[in-house]
Amino acid sequence: MGLEWVARFCPQARYVLKVDGDVFLNPNYLVRLLRAHPQRDFITGYIYRGTGPLRDPASKWYVPRELYPHATYPPYCGGPGYVMSGHLARRLFAAAQTVPLITMEDSFVGLCLRRLGVEPTEPPEGAFHVMRREYERCAFARLVLVHHYAPRELLALWPDFLTANSTCPGP
Repeated sequence: MGLEWVARFCPQARYVLKVDGDVFLNPNYLVRLLRAHPQRDFITGYIYRGTGPLRDPASKWYVPRELYPHATYPPYCGGPGYVMSGHLARRLFAAAQTVPLITMEDSFVGLCLRRLGVEPTEPPEGAFHVMRREYERCAFARLVLVHHYAPRELLALWPDFLTANSTCPGP
């Protein structure tokens, strides 16, 4: 749905960010990262390689063989947050109309990337944290995102984080 929305209402967007609500996001570092990667078919985030579907029906992330029979997924960016060029977002939306749907959104995007012949771009080391990391102002100034923060935690740490640009050494 997000890709369709971008294709319909933001066709000239240069970049598109998908991010979950429980993620700390550092927009300043993200912008610096994007300026360094002006490709048309660009996508980056925490990249999973060689992972496969979970076959346990009790799992929240269960994918039955009928939906996806293969043992592994192609490379994909983890669901807590990833960013792509607007050009690629529009191409992914078109590919999504032709790729069999699976319930795992991030893995599904990986399937669409494979259909397009596009590989995710490796981000700077550790820039996308899909697991929680305890807050440290200067460390977070050199990260794009960190997963697993409650809204009240984000609201509490944000004022302190805003001082990072003036108090932390540059990357």
